[in-house]
Amino acid sequence: MMRFVRLITVYAIAFSISLLAGWAIRAAWQPGAPDAAGYPPEASGIAAEAYEPERDMGMSGQMGSGEPIAVMAGRRADGHSSEAGAGTGAHRHEEGGDTGSINADWSINGGKQPKAGQPAVIRIAVTSGGQPVEHFASSHEAKQHLIIVSRDLSYFAHVHPVDFGGGRFEVKTVFPAGGDYRLIADFEPEGAGPVHRMTWIQAAGRKAPEVPLQPDDRLARLADGVRVQLTAESPLQAGNEVTLAYKLADEKTGAPVTDLQPYLGAIGHVVILSSDARLYLHVHPLESQGSGPEAKFQTVFPQAGIYKIWAQFKREGSVITVPFTVRVT
Repeated sequence: MMRFVRLITVYAIAFSISLLAGWAIRAAWQPGAPDAAGYPPEASGIAAEAYEPERDMGMSGQMGSGEPIAVMAGRRADGHSSEAGAGTGAHRHEEGGDTGSINADWSINGGKQPKAGQPAVIRIAVTSGGQPVEHFASSHEAKQHLIIVSRDLSYFAHVHPVDFGGGRFEVKTVFPAGGDYRLIADFEPEGAGPVHRMTWIQAAGRKAPEVPLQPDDRLARLADGVRVQLTAESPLQAGNEVTLAYKLADEKTGAPVTDLQPYLGAIGHVVILSSDARLYLHVHPLESQGSGPEAKFQTVFPQAGIYKIWAQFKREGSVITVPFTVRVT
């Protein structure tokens, strides 16, 4: 009898060791335990693309003093937010409209306030009716576009978070100065059409001097060796369709630029924001355009006011970002 009991004990110990070993092997193959938001910790080190955000000419390199406050405006201290704007119109969005059932939960640095000049991890969880959105359509070679602007619109970045599945997106960025930033996630759940969700965050650190937003006297600018001229082919009036025509020439030779490369599958892209960063338009170019020297985009400004327009083109492997500020009557 005792021999039988010892035999059973030996088998039990062997089974326990085998089970523990299996757990250890599985743990070794897992990418890491998820954090409170359900993201693997090492995922925060992966950026969507090697994109150097453009800082337009109006933003000074000198910074003033500023005190850090809450990580996420109007939300919990854990750094999550789900502020939403309307997102059912095709590339035309206004904060505070019908938000539908699609929501975005924002997490910045796992709930810790981002600091100017240091890498910050932005995580966006997209849900519909409380359930993760599993499938997204690719819109111009990306499943999500993330626009980042400073409150005075002098800083602009357009990046593309990594899709980790289950409605979870992530990207790493660096806020150049302390202060408020508008984050706008632009995406298209399959079968739902274009959607955008936005929030405000505040980065700790020294603030850059605020740049007053004034309409440009001349819609011509030099950017990365290219002279860019913008013409509105009809009056800039709210509610009217307008064609924005860009003409590009080489700075040195003055020759028309005819070697533009496709950027996200098109000749270029245009992002437009109202002065308060509440009205957002993501404009794609007219079809069947070549490689320059002209690029045309059609849009409708929803309200009168001052708007900032960023156009992006690609030439010789680099993205050129060209900002203009206009008044719409």
